[in-house]
Amino acid sequence: MLVPLPKSAIDKERVKEAVDKYPARDCQAQLKYGTIPESFMETEGALIFCYVIEYEAEYETIEGVKKVEPPPVEKILVAFLDNVLVIGHSKKEHEDMVLSFISEHVTPGYVLRNVEFEEEVLRAVVEKYPDVLQLDLTPMDRRIDKLSCIGRGLTESDFWRDYGDQPLVHVKVRLSDLPEEANVGFRKKGIITIYNRNFSIQQQIRVLKEVVRIILPHMRATFQTRLG
Repeated sequence: MLVPLPKSAIDKERVKEAVDKYPARDCQAQLKYGTIPESFMETEGALIFCYVIEYEAEYETIEGVKKVEPPPVEKILVAFLDNVLVIGHSKKEHEDMVLSFISEHVTPGYVLRNVEFEEEVLRAVVEKYPDVLQLDLTPMDRRIDKLSCIGRGLTESDFWRDYGDQPLVHVKVRLSDLPEEANVGFRKKGIITIYNRNFSIQQQIRVLKEVVRIILPHMRATFQTRLG
């Protein structure tokens, strides 16, 4: 999830204070949620911490359905990159919990919302990195729900010549000009996926900063001033 932030809305000390003040281990709810204070760090010019949420899960036994005890935990990475908030992909309700936490305790004067990518965002990515590895699109011919093509250099293929003007919903490209080459996917719903599983947090942040630099001029700001 990507969330545009107002300029100068993020203060390092305010973020650190919120992370320290609301740890999950002190939560009094039946299913705990909150921050992991020791996860807070500043790296590559970004502020990072983890937010965790316990959730109910069940399993079948001979005696019937039982709840998993202790309840499993969803760990969500949160990063502030200049004036963009990045929330790791999770269940929609969990992402919303993290966003509510940030809105209440870090940017109390603003209402924040995540963005979905406009068509121009995906096309800006293709223009910047034409070494496309995957294309998913929805033809305007409504008889076909989706067309997908996987390969290398797809913008030079017959597929792109035939269907490149159709609405894009997902592109996967090779970010070849970074110190560590990265394969990154962009979905119209606003989801960014880094496919290099062995990347460290620092490497992922470098990739995300490049991604934000590319797409930020094409993103519609979705924050507004909270009514007094």
